[in-house]
Amino acid sequence: MEVDFATASVYCFSPVRFFKRPLLFLLLVLGPWSVVRSPALALEDIYVIQFVLDGVHREVLTEEVRSGRLPNLKKYFLEEGAIFEKARTTFPTVSSPGYISFATGLSAGHSGVFFLEWFDRTQQKVVGYLTPNGHDRVNQDLLNRLALHNSEETELNSPLTLFEILHPAPTAALYTPFHRGAVYTHPKKFPVRGLFSGLVAKDGFNLNRLAMRELGKLFSKSENKIPRYTLVGLYGTDFYGHSEGPHSEEVRLVLQQFDHLFAGFVETLRQKKIADKTYLIVTSDHGMHPTGKELELRDYLWKKGLRPSDKIYLTNRGVSSAFIYLAGSDGWEDIPDLHRLRHYPAKQGPIDLIGTLIKNEGVDWIAVRDDFDRVRIYNAAGEGIITQLTIGGKKFYSYLYKGQDPLDLAADLQLENLLDGKPYPAEAWLEKAVAPIELSHLFMDPRAGDILVAAEGAYSFRTAKAGTHGSLTDDDMRIPLWIAGPGIPTGRFGEARSMDLYPTVLNWFGLWGSNPGKNQEGKVLFAEKNNTEKNPTAAALAEMEAALMDLPPLFKLPNRDEVAQRLSKMIPGGLHAEIAKECETEIEARYRRWKKLDRLEGKIQNPQNPLEVPPPLKNNMQWLLANEKNIEFLRLRRMEDIKSILEEQGLGTPSTSSGHGRD
Repeated sequence: MEVDFATASVYCFSPVRFFKRPLLFLLLVLGPWSVVRSPALALEDIYVIQFVLDGVHREVLTEEVRSGRLPNLKKYFLEEGAIFEKARTTFPTVSSPGYISFATGLSAGHSGVFFLEWFDRTQQKVVGYLTPNGHDRVNQDLLNRLALHNSEETELNSPLTLFEILHPAPTAALYTPFHRGAVYTHPKKFPVRGLFSGLVAKDGFNLNRLAMRELGKLFSKSENKIPRYTLVGLYGTDFYGHSEGPHSEEVRLVLQQFDHLFAGFVETLRQKKIADKTYLIVTSDHGMHPTGKELELRDYLWKKGLRPSDKIYLTNRGVSSAFIYLAGSDGWEDIPDLHRLRHYPAKQGPIDLIGTLIKNEGVDWIAVRDDFDRVRIYNAAGEGIITQLTIGGKKFYSYLYKGQDPLDLAADLQLENLLDGKPYPAEAWLEKAVAPIELSHLFMDPRAGDILVAAEGAYSFRTAKAGTHGSLTDDDMRIPLWIAGPGIPTGRFGEARSMDLYPTVLNWFGLWGSNPGKNQEGKVLFAEKNNTEKNPTAAALAEMEAALMDLPPLFKLPNRDEVAQRLSKMIPGGLHAEIAKECETEIEARYRRWKKLDRLEGKIQNPQNPLEVPPPLKNNMQWLLANEKNIEFLRLRRMEDIKSILEEQGLGTPSTSSGHGRD
């Protein structure tokens, strides 16, 4: 196949991708959810352009560069820039969460936009970001859950995007599913020609050309109107990855097209005399793996006895993961517990949904929420348990499995010391495996489904495709991350996450000092590695709390003394006083978080002074805040139980406080 990249004129737009581009944005911010206008900031005199080769497989891009077929990318990045060889995106590996992670520093589980669609339990309606009625919701649904649980943030707070922080400086979002706060967005209307080309012509080569042409127009403006930060979605690789396969010749030709268009854009930068102060980033929102079989999970469940009248909803977006929503014992607004999932009351009799799903040959594994702070993973031959705890603002994660490890972490010998079920700090996991972190974050959001189903490698939901994404595999999680620009060191680097681009870009603009990184997850790339100070008291307290998670509240424990003795043995020698102090501090922190959630819940119900929420989200937000408040109360009570045990064992100083958890 020969393509004249310079003269090709057919504009093709994937119909699926089109519906991922919102037409407008509604902002979720401090106090009223309205547009935030930052004061004029003194920015470093630089420009940043991020090219997102949507869905490209990192190895295909690398192969094309090394073969000499991408000479311009090779010169600019491999020879003069930085290559991160172990860069990863967020999970689920789909576009909306991926693009949001770039602009906010938040993973899917912390951004409020955790998949391509979700089921609103309060309205009993589906919110689909790929539909005509839902594509604009991706911006208004954005909710910074880290800020929500930060008691220092006094109001309901969403993340400030790169576009918003840089305002009033011009910024741009071109063909991206997320653009909240961007000064320039394109397209602004339905791309009719693109739909025609995607549905009829089946030609995706000119998709990148159109995006690059718009980029060229923006950078042909006068200097004060040129965007300082630009996010560009390039969907040719995703279009052909799905239809022809991620390693196909069509994907490789689209990459060659981009190399040609990229060279032309760099020449524009030189003509504008800003090339030497421009940072260029080439990355992807997710990878892709070959498929070819369809997993029709809905029909499978129907054959096992379930019916739509049994109150079940399955997200079905044509990727390799899907959520199942189920009603609890008190209806849709009641989240079902693990026992109900094992004995779901269908009309034809109770069904073990967990056992039924893992018997399907097209299912790799499933994950379920186990009450709160814990996720269980199942496959046909084993079970894993992930626990997440927060002590002193520091997150700890544990993973324990029996039988065959569903996540296959045990196959990596470097992880051996983390798989004993004890809680370890996030830094220890991030260096080796992100699956426990990503999955625990995902299920912390009550709006996420009750069962997450991951398809076996060859399968995808809804329809058979040559390639797809959405899984936790390296093919989908690993992404290219290439950076070039002033002061960027040349060479190869190791670990990075898509969330890291947010603080890195702010640091380039000289804004990271004024925005020190709270309420986001990324780290500044190329910065000196911080020596993470170990906190043995927080680690011991996390281990003690984990030991209480399977037990009833302290006042109901029949073997209270035995439990107390077991917990006291977890305290490192000589740290008894420090543990007692850490426990008191954590109780106060959890109480403040509970009070904030209680205040927000009350405010959203107050007709005289209501919390401003977009109408489509009001009922759901009230339900969400009520759930979050109840969960925080239970976390608070758990820590108070530890305090009581410490006092009974003579390991702490009795407090004069009334006990917040029981007020």
